[in-house]
Amino acid sequence: MIVGLLSRSRTFVKQLPPVRAWRAHEREYQFAHGKRRLFRGVYGSFEEAASAAPRVIKADSKAFEVNRISRIGYRRVTGWDYPVIFWLGRILTAGSSVLDFGGSVGISYYSFSKHLSFPTGLTWKVCDTPEVVESGRAIAEEEGAANLTFTSEFHDGSGSDILIAAGMLHYVDEPLAALVSRLPEKPKHILVNKTPLQSGSPFVTLCNYAGHSFIPYHIFNRDAFVESICRLGYELVDEWENPGLTCEIISHPERSLDVYSGLYFRQA
Repeated sequence: MIVGLLSRSRTFVKQLPPVRAWRAHEREYQFAHGKRRLFRGVYGSFEEAASAAPRVIKADSKAFEVNRISRIGYRRVTGWDYPVIFWLGRILTAGSSVLDFGGSVGISYYSFSKHLSFPTGLTWKVCDTPEVVESGRAIAEEEGAANLTFTSEFHDGSGSDILIAAGMLHYVDEPLAALVSRLPEKPKHILVNKTPLQSGSPFVTLCNYAGHSFIPYHIFNRDAFVESICRLGYELVDEWENPGLTCEIISHPERSLDVYSGLYFRQA
């Protein structure tokens, strides 16, 4: 009885307006100043999310890109990568061409080469922002990676055999299906990885990228995402989870994600 009374008392106290206001202020401060990756808000568009960024630090895409490069070891393989490595090992052939959308400085190219024997004549094109492309080209020159090239234009990947989109789609306002639909020559294979897919309605949240910048961030509806790609003439071959990748939305914990997802599509 005493335990139940204490529990009800704590619940009552948490609902008091001053306490609720203090807890909301605490969450906002943690989001605006914390070093841990956090998310806040449920918005209808990128523009709405960007306008809601904390005033203490403006949304800064260049700071985000610089931080993204400096924090990622470009030779490190994680457990999330192995499903993509598995399928690449089966679909790469001599002369294959890869478009690595959001591939940073060539992270997948360098790290996957430790586990795959790249076929003769492979070409690997990374599409990313101009700041990242500049760094990637410099690293590729130092590494002597002659078959690794860079672009900031998605349409430059037209004619590629394989499209990899790993960990970047949620930062891009335009849907992947729309980007692929405009390619004169569409890829035969699409590998999506490290992407926030869930069963509820799609929305945009705001990501605090380790205290350096605030970036609008898509949370996709899985069925709608899959259908959008299949409408372009693809079939879903495989899907998997990325355990350990989470999205904690401090303002709407019920909309948080416990796991991200990967998908493999092939032209039907």
